Amino acid sequence: MNSVAKSTDSGKGRIAWVDYGKGLAIMLVFWGHTICPEPALIFFYAFHIPLFYALSGFVFSIRRYPSFGPFVWRKFRTLIVPGAFFGCIIKICQYVRALIHGEMPISPVQTLIGVFVELRGGAYEFLPWFFLSLFIIELVAYWVMRAGVSQAFMLAMASIAALIGYCYGTYIDRTFPWCLDTVFTGSFFFVVGFIAKRHWPAIEEKTLSGKTPCLMLCLLLFICSGAMSWCNVTFSGEWLDVYSNTFGWIVFYVPAALFGIGAVVIGLVMLSRSSEWSVFRGALNYLGKNSLVFYVMNHVAIYAWTDLFDYLGITDSGQVTVWHTQLWQGLLIVALSILCCWPIAVIMNRYLPAVLGK
Repeated sequence: MNSVAKSTDSGKGRIAWVDYGKGLAIMLVFWGHTICPEPALIFFYAFHIPLFYALSGFVFSIRRYPSFGPFVWRKFRTLIVPGAFFGCIIKICQYVRALIHGEMPISPVQTLIGVFVELRGGAYEFLPWFFLSLFIIELVAYWVMRAGVSQAFMLAMASIAALIGYCYGTYIDRTFPWCLDTVFTGSFFFVVGFIAKRHWPAIEEKTLSGKTPCLMLCLLLFICSGAMSWCNVTFSGEWLDVYSNTFGWIVFYVPAALFGIGAVVIGLVMLSRSSEWSVFRGALNYLGKNSLVFYVMNHVAIYAWTDLFDYLGITDSGQVTVWHTQLWQGLLIVALSILCCWPIAVIMNRYLPAVLGK
């Protein structure tokens, strides 16, 4: 079975396991923004954002766009327009939350300036950073593909970009306007996903045949990713966080990310071929197909539930607790937050599809 083929499990023209991958990554984004045991955080931070980039590269195509104009308009409608729409909602929620906590809210002037400078991680952040980063990467990818460069040259350039991003984050460590610093790092994983798509039939034939070998390979890659993540933290004191421009050591973070991506992809391809776990597959599928909505609303839902649980004394997000307590508290908040975002996705798809670029 060729899992690149259209799958009715994921919808017309969609690849089921790719949507599963986006759904899983979204769940990890939720978990990373709330209470989470540090070992788990270090482990999945090694690959969950690189996985997003790689999956975006895997499905990237310019076949339907004979010229740059329609292409950039399509990307603007599907990334920048919804990003701006939800950016306004997020800013309003942040303003209300600051007032509730007795803090000084971000001023409308700072928000307006942020629309033009886009400095993530502070008062001048407006658009969701990943949308902006992916938007720029795909604009560059369009011209690279139009130029007809070889895959080897493409990978070489992406590797140089990754090195530039690593050096910038490690030695300069200043947020660059319009998330251009994340573009260097993200483009490497984007290109890896893009090239993998071109060799997918051979990859499936050689590595994804047989349930037991696939499972063993999946576990092995996860172990390798975890080992590299552990080495990164042990020797450098940091782990990969593209948003914060922290990487640790490049000789550890890149293999950790690639091993993690490989393990996740193998696991999800196996899941897409299975007739079991239908509820879980359905949930991942919906999360993945609506990853845009869940991604941008995760902070609002996570903060709301975390604040409520802290107020009720159920949790104390500022207090260090034992790992199993952090585990159930964080996963509970994640589950409730996803359930809260679910009807928002339904409403957006039903009544405001144009905002989502549909």
